[in-house]
Amino acid sequence: MMRMRFDAARVIEMAEWLGTLEAEDGRREDVAADLVAEAFQNLGWRVDRPDEAVVASRPSSAPTRVVIKSPFGRARVAPWQGWIHRSFGRLRGRGLAASDSIEVGVRTGLAFLLELARTWPASRSSRVDVAFSAVRTVRVRQAAEREPRPTLFLDVLAPGLGQGVVIGGSCRDLAIAAARGLWIPHREKRFGTLPSQSAVIVGDGSLGDEAATVDPAALDRTAQLVTELAFRWAKERVGNGPAPQADDDRRASRSSQNPG
Repeated sequence: MMRMRFDAARVIEMAEWLGTLEAEDGRREDVAADLVAEAFQNLGWRVDRPDEAVVASRPSSAPTRVVIKSPFGRARVAPWQGWIHRSFGRLRGRGLAASDSIEVGVRTGLAFLLELARTWPASRSSRVDVAFSAVRTVRVRQAAEREPRPTLFLDVLAPGLGQGVVIGGSCRDLAIAAARGLWIPHREKRFGTLPSQSAVIVGDGSLGDEAATVDPAALDRTAQLVTELAFRWAKERVGNGPAPQADDDRRASRSSQNPG
């Protein structure tokens, strides 16, 4: 089977296309959600529409689950919006015209989810079931927490904006260890009340005086980090057996995908 590599150019192209959507009566977010649902289905994922979300999954009997989420509406960004506005105050997306930085981050996040779903390792470990969720409101998380299996909720916001990432959530120590192992620039941020098993990964925007851009290499690094964190978290939950192996080229030294 041919291995598919994460393609940052596809993410940027999709984000640009999402910016061209037009809808009447403020239905732009609904149109985006419908298109994302259709795209997941075309990639071979089963799609459910609980509450105000699009959830893509595949049948799995794995003992653990990771839900990778990104917003399709501005309201979902609200818990971090003030901090994001301060951090991304000078943000401009590379080739992405937008009314403000939040819109750029939302569009890039949706495109990132779709590309990650397209390239997620087909031979992923039997230890972890993965789901991708485009969400509008926090109520979706409350419903998802009824999942009986150990579940990691992984929010990915504004991926590829800036050179590094900001990491938060109750599982931030594990995420930071993964970032160090992959040599990804990172810093820590506390985001307030989150589920007991959660992580937040945010593009770090502007670290200095230069305006941040949507950086293809940063998108690649974020995809590596998300994949590595999912496998490390699952490994911790099921014991210290052989590390999960990713059936793609998202590999780096000191990674559970390619230990050594």
